[in-house]
Amino acid sequence: MSTEMSFDIIGFETVVVGGGIEGKVGWQLEDRAGECTMDLPLDATVDLSDPENPEATGGYKGKMCGHDIEFDITVTAGEAAGLPHLRVMGYD
Repeated sequence: MSTEMSFDIIGFETVVVGGGIEGKVGWQLEDRAGECTMDLPLDATVDLSDPENPEATGGYKGKMCGHDIEFDITVTAGEAAGLPHLRVMGYD
């Protein structure tokens, strides 16, 4: 499995986050076993125009174990030095 992430800073107010997760993991449950493949590109934008209330759109969206899946990201103001933290939330 591999992960890749990139950040493009546009001015002082917008951060574009890209990358993704791809690969496979093995699983086993009693007498059954298999592999789960993942291809989850990351495409998100973070608006930092209001540092107290950063807003994010986008997230991971792709295939996981043969299913369409989407993980949205949210941003919360960080406690240390006021830096934002990206957090992956939920799935469909």
